[in-house]
Amino acid sequence: MKYLFALFFLINIGSAVSFAQTVFRGKVLDSKTKEPIAGATISITDQGIGVLSKESGSFAYTKYNKVVDVSSILTVSADGYESITLDKDDIRVLFTNSNTFYLKKSTKTQSSTINKLKVYWDLSIGLPSERFEEVKDVMTQFIENSAIKKIEIIAFNNKLQTKDQFSYGRDSFIKSLENIQLNTTEGFSNYDLINDKDADAVLVVSNGLPVFGEPNLSGSNPLYPVLVGKEQNTAYFKEILQFTKGAFLENYETQLTSQENIPLVSGNVSSVAGPIQGAVISKKGSLQEIRTDFRGNFSIPASDGDVLIIEYLGMNSKQLLIEDIQKSVKVVLESSSYILDETIIKGSKDKQENRKIQSGFGKKSEKELGTQVGVITENEIGGEDLFLGDVLRGKFAGVSISGFGSDAVISIRNSDQQSLGSSSIGGDPIWVVDGAVLQLSLEEMNGIIDTRNIKSISVLKSLNATTLYGRIAANGAIVIKTKAGSYNEETVEEKIESLQVKGNDYTETLNMYDSATVENKYVTQLRSLSTADERFARYRKIERSIEPQASFYIDMALFFKDENLKYTREILQTVSKKAKDNVRIMRAVAFVYESIGQYQDARVIYEHIVSIAPEQAQSYRDLALIYKDVGQYNKALELYINMIGDQIRGVRFTGIKKYVVNELRHLIEKHKSQVEFERLPNELLTVGYRVDLRFTIQYTDSSAPFEFQFVDPDKKYFNWIHDFYQNEKELIDEKKEGYQMKEFEIDDASKGNWLVNLRFLGEDNPNSVATYVKYTVYKNYGSSKETKEIKVVKLKDFTKKMTLAVLDY
Repeated sequence: MKYLFALFFLINIGSAVSFAQTVFRGKVLDSKTKEPIAGATISITDQGIGVLSKESGSFAYTKYNKVVDVSSILTVSADGYESITLDKDDIRVLFTNSNTFYLKKSTKTQSSTINKLKVYWDLSIGLPSERFEEVKDVMTQFIENSAIKKIEIIAFNNKLQTKDQFSYGRDSFIKSLENIQLNTTEGFSNYDLINDKDADAVLVVSNGLPVFGEPNLSGSNPLYPVLVGKEQNTAYFKEILQFTKGAFLENYETQLTSQENIPLVSGNVSSVAGPIQGAVISKKGSLQEIRTDFRGNFSIPASDGDVLIIEYLGMNSKQLLIEDIQKSVKVVLESSSYILDETIIKGSKDKQENRKIQSGFGKKSEKELGTQVGVITENEIGGEDLFLGDVLRGKFAGVSISGFGSDAVISIRNSDQQSLGSSSIGGDPIWVVDGAVLQLSLEEMNGIIDTRNIKSISVLKSLNATTLYGRIAANGAIVIKTKAGSYNEETVEEKIESLQVKGNDYTETLNMYDSATVENKYVTQLRSLSTADERFARYRKIERSIEPQASFYIDMALFFKDENLKYTREILQTVSKKAKDNVRIMRAVAFVYESIGQYQDARVIYEHIVSIAPEQAQSYRDLALIYKDVGQYNKALELYINMIGDQIRGVRFTGIKKYVVNELRHLIEKHKSQVEFERLPNELLTVGYRVDLRFTIQYTDSSAPFEFQFVDPDKKYFNWIHDFYQNEKELIDEKKEGYQMKEFEIDDASKGNWLVNLRFLGEDNPNSVATYVKYTVYKNYGSSKETKEIKVVKLKDFTKKMTLAVLDY
């Protein structure tokens, strides 16, 4: 029997491949005079707005969230010069060299005539009829003053909606605009759809407030914005106009209302140890959320009277009333529990006697805190401690060891329950060994655990234990971390198999998760109605009557996915506009899009997440996977190479590299003929990468506490606990690197039904963003018979442990 509940297989290919990060520097010079050329444009197709050279001719092209694939073309151009173009192979050479581009003077006279004009109309803004007439007059005047032969009018929001192309005629132009106005729709704007391909100029009717994306413009053709809508942002297009050498349309610019001076509240978040990077700052009652930078600094749109909520893993959250937006705020978070300083724990025995603990008052010794911390480490286990009783005896207050050697018996005083009239001495505690919960006696544990293999032991009294493990831990829990489980990851498979031997028989009977049994009061209202249209109308009414939290929209979207996908998409578009800079909510939106098979919409969201959370490893992995799902295999390959080779500056992928390697091998297995596989080392090109069953989970919040339990057909179970107290190091690593996922593989194991149980270990905080879990079940992973199923659930629905899924293996 073989259990692969995490495949720890890593390949270091950083030195075996070329750099894949789209970051390079250089100069643009006149080929004859060798003088610098200022204002030259440097751009790559499908990478948005490029850069301009400075007075010195130098430039820095940095697109950490963009990749070069087989269709990429670099263009370097300047007025009065011939352009230079390079393909993907030449572009990659730039990454490791000092680059100088020499442009030749052009003998051709550049024409200002616009032969073809592309007009992009943003349907998401919505215009009243009288405002539409003003915009139509401005645009008509512009085209009548230009010698335009062809016009292409493109209506868009998050997708291309309509396209109308004709040779210029005033009547045709006006009729096309009126048709757009008559058929206007909602949705969010995606500026990625705007490009100047096959055009001499581009005219954009929008508000300068894109939800996602940025225009893909070469810099060779002018852009003419017409800003409309209730809110407008001139600053956004001013920056683009510098690159395209375009202009706001005359007779209209003076009518613009600017949103450039949005009030911001600035501040700093720290602990006694220093600045906190990655603390979450949210505005109460809104969907806005940002994170602190590496100095602990932040800025968030807010006004006097607003309340900010500040959160960070392992810290007590704080709420802060804004009384003066001009004043910078300073927030000091305190630790929510004692955190041992591991660098000191590993020291000598004398240091052990005065070891430091991170508390709300800074790093203090145990003596200073006046309490005994329930943790002992390998340094405190002597060679004479042959049995677990020897290790535990006299080390923990309230822990009693009767007898000696293999005959010893353990009991824990349930001090947490004495006030409730319970007995002073409890029964047998449970044992938690590297995440696996065992209901065994001390005698039985002596046959499993070698004391020389213990890294640390901690004791949980009944109250804390039952919070984490339920009623089975009413008499406390002994938590053991082994050296194998902590350091030697390649032995995990053997370790898990040994834990399947005895003591973890599954005897529970749980309810199967059903969204209908845990739905909120609003969904209950919808179910009382007969048709999907009636239900959506009621949803709209509820939305207008409350201040919706993110979970309201996500829950509604999940409800309507079985009713009408059109309504699900509309709800997701609404929350996307409201919370476009909130990483946790955007991930939940992407999860739902994937669960309903809308992979292109999910791609747009994941591309946006990379732009707002470029420091998080998860952002790049999710984007690579969705590129694979939408058939952009070389873009996926490029990102996988970036991650495995550690080519993304400032981002570490240690925690998820094993998953990334697996997914890259899967990409090669399934689509080798469609990618540039020659860029990879031979060890990644071997065929035959297949797994019977692969189960991946992703969660929107890395600090959320929960437990996954896997039960095999033989009724043996294995637990993976995601909790700060139980798995502090892993959660801190997740926070530092910015990832929220776990992979489990079952291969060559017992056939039959495998149960997957889930339990939420936290508290329902109405002020926090609800955590959503996406789980994906792959069967016959990597083979021609591969199937994939994606589902999304709200973690708070699992305050009672339930069976999440039954895997037919």
